[in-house]
Amino acid sequence: MQTVEELVSLDCNHGFCQVCWQAYLHSQVDDGKAAVQARCPQVKCGRMVPVDFFKRLCDEARQRKYEEWYIRSYVDDNPSVKWCTNPAGCPYACEYQGVDHCDIRCHCAFVWCWACGEEAHRPAECKTVDQWNIKNSAESENISWIRANTKKCPKCHRAIEKNQGCNHMVCSKASTS
Repeated sequence: MQTVEELVSLDCNHGFCQVCWQAYLHSQVDDGKAAVQARCPQVKCGRMVPVDFFKRLCDEARQRKYEEWYIRSYVDDNPSVKWCTNPAGCPYACEYQGVDHCDIRCHCAFVWCWACGEEAHRPAECKTVDQWNIKNSAESENISWIRANTKKCPKCHRAIEKNQGCNHMVCSKASTS
């Protein structure tokens, strides 16, 4: 049996042995980002576990994972900080304290719009860029259908579709030329 001096506790004074704390904190980190909101393991105690407990009681791998969760949580929960939207992938987050929409230049050299996250598009408005992206997406679906369901006319090279009738086809462009 351990003495009171050997127990580890937060300022709520709910003491647990160091091995129990380590197991508890390891399971919190292994469970994911919620580790940042870890509370004292005492039932109904709401005291949050401070960062230094994780640093002191977790192994190196879990310390790194906790720091990663901590940073992600900070960025995800802070409206003045956003992750870089570089489509090639970027590990950086950017901070902007202003109120006007602006272009952000990340350390990775990608320039993006703070308001919508798309690549910088000044002077076009975010709404216009969004509509353009929707249009391009719909057009690419149309192009995919055309490629899958049509052939090129051997005379005028326009896309043609045989959807019924006989196999005899006459190019309407060739007869008018």
